[in-house]
Amino acid sequence: DGLEGHCRVLNYDGRRLVLRTDSPAWNTLLRYHTPDLLTRLRRHAPLRGLASLHIRTAPATPEAKPRDTAPPRGLGPDTAALVRSLADTMNDERLRLALRRLADRHTTAE
Repeated sequence: DGLEGHCRVLNYDGRRLVLRTDSPAWNTLLRYHTPDLLTRLRRHAPLRGLASLHIRTAPATPEAKPRDTAPPRGLGPDTAALVRSLADTMNDERLRLALRRLADRHTTAE
């Protein structure tokens, strides 16, 4: 894996170039080579005024994982029947009604 996969430019103000590396190992390597890097970078017209190189370390930002777009699975028929029978044993009216609503809304996703 080359440097381009581990280093990004954060800022350049005409005198100071700020780089971000994704690990302390790459940071150390770049700091070790800073004098040579400055000499090489100054050879390019846009970077002739470069006076310093600053290196920061921050982990690469993880890519956003796509959300699961599948509809939520409902209760299967057997589970719905079990929830209904459980509801029938409840003394608490609110809990009994909530369990019945849950069982009545079941859908089978197959």
